[in-house]
Amino acid sequence: MTKILCLGEILLRFQAEDYLKFLQSPTFKVHVGGSEANVAVALAQLNWSAGVLSALPEHDLADQAINYYRGFSLNTNHIYRLGSRMATYFMEQGAAMRGSKIIYDRAHAAINELTIHDVDWDAAFEGVTHFHWSAITPALSANTAELCAYAVQKAKDKKCHISADLHFRKNLWQFTEDVTQIMLPLIKSSDTINGDPFTWQQLTGMSFGTDQLAREAQPEDFESIYKNIQSSFPNVKHFGMLVRKIHHANHNSLTGLILSENDFVLSKKIEVNPIIERIGGGDAFMAGLLYGLESGNNLNEAINFATAISAIKHTILGDVFVGKLADVEEVITQTVPGKINR
Repeated sequence: MTKILCLGEILLRFQAEDYLKFLQSPTFKVHVGGSEANVAVALAQLNWSAGVLSALPEHDLADQAINYYRGFSLNTNHIYRLGSRMATYFMEQGAAMRGSKIIYDRAHAAINELTIHDVDWDAAFEGVTHFHWSAITPALSANTAELCAYAVQKAKDKKCHISADLHFRKNLWQFTEDVTQIMLPLIKSSDTINGDPFTWQQLTGMSFGTDQLAREAQPEDFESIYKNIQSSFPNVKHFGMLVRKIHHANHNSLTGLILSENDFVLSKKIEVNPIIERIGGGDAFMAGLLYGLESGNNLNEAINFATAISAIKHTILGDVFVGKLADVEEVITQTVPGKINR
């Protein structure tokens, strides 16, 4: 059985209701989330065995989060209970020309107290075939950077397929100015990496001159950039990206791309209008890419699957994809979007 272990922080999202701004909202909806756990949840629903390596304090809100993940059949045995704080973030949902806003409250949360000595590594990696991390984890603190590096090395020693999502959150990188020194060894140890050119620049120090490109590029224009990245990271097998054309906050066009060896492949474009929930769309894409590649699909099938599951996630409230394999396959093959199934 394909089995994945995902390392990352688990958070609570407090979202202002009914598109209200922070200054207006008297109440907030609460969602459980976390980029890496979102990947695990999606893959669990695609019939992978999935688990999360993280840390949470001993209190009822943390218990609620763990119970939530257990509801998706995630292995939560390696969510270690320590510290006193659970990370949170607050979200104001955008509409039309008004973009969403996020305020983080993640300092001193439990995962920052989790050390390599707290983890039962042999138990955590028992039977694991895939290991997933994101660039959020090493950005949180010097301790989580060490934890992530150690976990990636363990995964490499166990001959796991290592995947990474290169999120860049500049406000999180507070403990060091030398981001590349931390990130380059992690990237070089990975097999499948998802990330846009801007993020590659920020985390590796590479330069592609993409400021203008990012505003005006078509998906096919990224081929030369990713082949440039590939030449610098020859050990990485697959490079992916979800290309998002933003028409406004509630209408995006999604196209996936993948570069594997010398093959550069684009997915079919999918229009999502209206967007119900943008949070988690990239995580669903990451999960779909891993699923598509592991299933033995050709690159066209793999990238179309990844883009389709991401598009579906944009229609689902909360941080995680909720659905089945058949739901994704239906979107890939349908000729009339949104038709009622009777």
